[in-house]
Amino acid sequence: MAFRGHDESHESCQQGNFKELVNLLAKYDTTLKNHLVMGPKNAQYVSNHIQNDLIFSLHNVVFKQIKSSINDCKISIIADETSDVGHHEQLSIVIRHFDKQTNRPIETFVALRRMKSVDAQSIFDAITSVLLVLLQLSKNWTSVISVCFDGASTMSGGIGGVQANFIEGSPTRHAILEKIIAASFGQKFATLKSLSTTRWACRAEAVTSVKNHYASILTAIEEICEKSNVPEMRAKGLLVQMKSFEFIFGLVMMQPILQMILKISKLLQSNNLELLTAVEVLNSLKSSLVSMRNNSNSFEDIYQNCLDMCEEYEIHTPDVKRRKVSTKIDTSQNQYFFETKSDEMKVTVFNTTLDKLINGIDSRFNQESLKIINSIGNMVKLNTGENISYQCLKEQFGICEDDLCTEIILLKNMTDIPNGGTSVKTIHEWLDWLQDSNKSEIFSNFSKALQLFVTIPVTSCSCERSFSKMTIVKSKLRTTMTQKRLDSLMLLFVEQHRTNNVDIDEVIEEFNVLNDTTRRMVL
Repeated sequence: MAFRGHDESHESCQQGNFKELVNLLAKYDTTLKNHLVMGPKNAQYVSNHIQNDLIFSLHNVVFKQIKSSINDCKISIIADETSDVGHHEQLSIVIRHFDKQTNRPIETFVALRRMKSVDAQSIFDAITSVLLVLLQLSKNWTSVISVCFDGASTMSGGIGGVQANFIEGSPTRHAILEKIIAASFGQKFATLKSLSTTRWACRAEAVTSVKNHYASILTAIEEICEKSNVPEMRAKGLLVQMKSFEFIFGLVMMQPILQMILKISKLLQSNNLELLTAVEVLNSLKSSLVSMRNNSNSFEDIYQNCLDMCEEYEIHTPDVKRRKVSTKIDTSQNQYFFETKSDEMKVTVFNTTLDKLINGIDSRFNQESLKIINSIGNMVKLNTGENISYQCLKEQFGICEDDLCTEIILLKNMTDIPNGGTSVKTIHEWLDWLQDSNKSEIFSNFSKALQLFVTIPVTSCSCERSFSKMTIVKSKLRTTMTQKRLDSLMLLFVEQHRTNNVDIDEVIEEFNVLNDTTRRMVL
């Protein structure tokens, strides 16, 4: 809610929400009314500077509460960036730690920083500056056990669903496409999806929707080109792209790949997913992509389907370009010419795409992370033996491997332990059992491993939620808001449960000492 008004004079009817609320409260509060009417005019505390001081005071009190709640805790950092309505790049920083009172991990929004550059060093410096204030950490990040970054917006390209934006961006164009599909197939048309840079479900739906309604989309665009009088709306370039061999090949190639990824993505989002099952399906996805790349029959089937689709829609298959590119004399670059179009698409598109996907899986789910998940899964199932190693837990969490194995052997012979698999729900049952039976100190290594494991974040959803709230705090009518005020309002808005329970006396004390100057009136 905006505080400032267009005209804050006494005669104005648009004094702003802050002054209007103060005037409303003054009608029912005689103390406030006497202050506004009888008090000194140079200390009424309703100016924009006082508003900022009150916001900063609330922010400082809530921030101190957050500092005290995560004192001496191992933490995980979640960060993500996006552009606000003022076209400023904003980095949202969230801290995840294990709360011993609730016996659960909690995520807390701590800061919003404007980024003038989104390279790795700038992001690292911004997070470090927040941690230095929050935890008084040195730059070695000793209390940080994991980080979760979603760099899709930084690494993504400039293509964002041109077909979907062109059709769905106009009710008239959408009506033309809907009419053509109803006349051709007698069915209702599913809305075209934008090519999301983060959600695999949207990518799969976008490709599937275009492929299933390819003929209708072409007919609709051709009709729009013929009937539109505005040159910018004819989209002849889009029509040329959609009727190209490269577009058809990408459409046919990406659909089965995205469907596999979508299936695994939905499975990984399940609440009761077994940890060992998650590792198994990830390895299965990687093996499927590797098999698709190494198996020549997979490419041949995709290429043949592409040729059949091109023949159906009378799309020309281009020949291989054999033009030699001029180079310098001292260069050692070797220019290789493909014999067929099939070889060219396989090497330059098919293999390259699969290599990037396989490397992406390795980078997001590296072997170290999978080893930790495997070890926690075996630990929760109380597995011990020569083939079971907990060395990675010793290295990452600082626990004694021999003591952990001893604790697992003792837990095997207890009757009231949780019986289940390796799902997150089972891990929470173990945490409750250890706390309720006061056995956390006895099985200290087992308990510590579980607490630190659940502290590791899976997604950056908390940052995404803060971006949703940022659109409310910084709207199109409030684009000139300073970064300090935005950061303070965001903390108060995102951490509402802390703001609602704040101690007013602490806020007043913080307000009195916020500035170096002495307040004209003591609160």
